[in-house]
Amino acid sequence: MFAVLADPKGAEWFAHVLEVAWKAPLGEVGEDELIGIIEDFESRTEAADANDPGTKEFSVVQSAMPAANAIAVHQHPNPARAEMSGRTLETVLGSFDFKHGGSEVTFTRAGEDEEVGRLRMAERDARN
Repeated sequence: MFAVLADPKGAEWFAHVLEVAWKAPLGEVGEDELIGIIEDFESRTEAADANDPGTKEFSVVQSAMPAANAIAVHQHPNPARAEMSGRTLETVLGSFDFKHGGSEVTFTRAGEDEEVGRLRMAERDARN
């Protein structure tokens, strides 16, 4: 999701963060690199206008949060922060409807007037 929402340079940065998040538990990444990624993420988060849930910037930051939290939890194991990552991911995924079926992936924010995708239709049908 981050790669679709972010600019190409941001998507490249996130691919590296995600790779490091997978390698960290295996001991394949040095502590200095982990610290650098967390500090970089925090500075990017502060620089972005990520406080308004209706903005693209908010969605970009929130979609990167689970990977950054995985690195932070690896450095300092904390069950509450790990749980927060799960809730963040659930919130982010719940904020979008995903349209699959072509070569282009489309995200529709909740409340937008775009066509309702299968995920939202299934959710709506389950509620009725």
